[in-house]
Amino acid sequence: MKTYIISDHDDAIIGMRLAGVEGKLVESKEEAEKSLDEVIRNEDIQILVVNKSIYSYLEERLLDIKINKKQPLIVVISTENGMTRSDHMTNIIKESIGLRI
Repeated sequence: MKTYIISDHDDAIIGMRLAGVEGKLVESKEEAEKSLDEVIRNEDIQILVVNKSIYSYLEERLLDIKINKKQPLIVVISTENGMTRSDHMTNIIKESIGLRI
């Protein structure tokens, strides 16, 4: 099972790479759509992680995937709501590698 991240936050990409997750840093809706097309073509990717802004760019397509396809599983992460970006990514990394303090 392979996990992949598409994000417009470099901290998210770096943090997930530290946890062994490959990804793509995108800067526009067009780049996000192109990356999603690549993920859909790659049957090895079973979990796709996106942040909220990328989700808003691709919402219709991602909802279609959630409803009509078995994979990839779509996971939306947030980099907001009171936590600093680094605190949030630290928590995601700890959970992804099974580290609980």
